Amino acid sequence: MPDFKVGFPDGQYMAHGVDTDTARELSDIFRRGDDPQPIIDAIEDEEVREVAQRISDRLATHSARGQG
Repeated sequence: MPDFKVGFPDGQYMAHGVDTDTARELSDIFRRGDDPQPIIDAIEDEEVREVAQRISDRLATHSARGQG
């Protein structure tokens, strides 16, 4: 098992079925303030994609957006 720290928002995505690599990528995008849509659109499982979309939409206005 890889040694990694799961934090916010990584854990939010992973708790709802997003794989580790995608969750990390979405978390990095959140911290940079970039657009997560291309990554979300690439999620194959429709239910997981919908949940990732909802999480990203909620995070879009989070006070930590764009902070490292």
